[in-house]
Amino acid sequence: MPEISDIHSLLESEFYYAKLSNGLMMPKIGLGTWEVNQSPICEDTIRTALHLGYRHIDTAFIYRNEKLISKVLSEVLIKEQDEKEQVGINNKKEEVTSNNNNTLKLLRKDLFITSKLPPTKVHSEEIIRECFEESLKDLGIDYLDCYLIHWPGTSKVPVTSVKNKENRLSTWRVLEKLYKEGKVKSIGVSNFNFKHLTELIEDIKQRGEDGIMPHVNQVEYHLLLYKTHSKLEKLCKENNIVIQAYSPLAHGEILRFKDVVNIKESLQWILEKGHVILPRSVKKEHLELNFNSFKEWVLLKNEQQEIFNEERLKVLNNLVQFEIRVCWDPDQIA
Repeated sequence: MPEISDIHSLLESEFYYAKLSNGLMMPKIGLGTWEVNQSPICEDTIRTALHLGYRHIDTAFIYRNEKLISKVLSEVLIKEQDEKEQVGINNKKEEVTSNNNNTLKLLRKDLFITSKLPPTKVHSEEIIRECFEESLKDLGIDYLDCYLIHWPGTSKVPVTSVKNKENRLSTWRVLEKLYKEGKVKSIGVSNFNFKHLTELIEDIKQRGEDGIMPHVNQVEYHLLLYKTHSKLEKLCKENNIVIQAYSPLAHGEILRFKDVVNIKESLQWILEKGHVILPRSVKKEHLELNFNSFKEWVLLKNEQQEIFNEERLKVLNNLVQFEIRVCWDPDQIA
């Protein structure tokens, strides 16, 4: 594991973070936790990731792991009173202590925690708020750093129904309220394609100053699926929306091309696109490989070194002729 002093140095780099449109700093690598919902595997994974230097945890109501994550948060987070005293003593960005290389202590403000609203809970403001509060309670925290609409559709509503769009727009207005109330520091969407996001942006702009633009759009994005997103990427850039790439290694499908590309290049290629990566693993060696790939990228950027030359980029940009989607396809949702 990296030395704590190394982690401090890494956290001080501007390249460690993506700056959201509201000024909030989001770590450019987050730990994906989909299907990581069994104890003690979940807790051990979170502990290992935090020790390595991950400071961004991506979860969701539907992942059924928020209570397990809270166990680790309760271990590592300095309590509010202790935090005030600690900050008064030392004004560093992050306070970390280590006893026998086992105990990690962090300030809440130095963790970035994302959760998501499931498509089963978008039917009314009351239900949305109840779901949001349940996530907070299960995680054992009093605010979220980011809250996303998990899916553009609504459970038990036909995919072709206009009700999907109506629910997306009304749900977004509730997220805006949560943001304005200070319960969440940023809001966004997940799995929204070009059409879904365009409709949302148009509705927001029509409402003028009352509307809040999404800070984030989390989508499946990797070397085997990115040209599909060209219009979406342009739209996000025009509206200062940060793209988070989930399944950045295509559920391991990248390994089919291991004679051409490695894990490190796959992750760094996405980072070079300006996006946040959310790799998922429960194996220590994979968590370490993913984080070290990110760490190397940050160090190279600090030194203003080239990541890929033109010839290498050409190979990576044309890895497959026909793109491969390994997760859900939101294009079916009206």
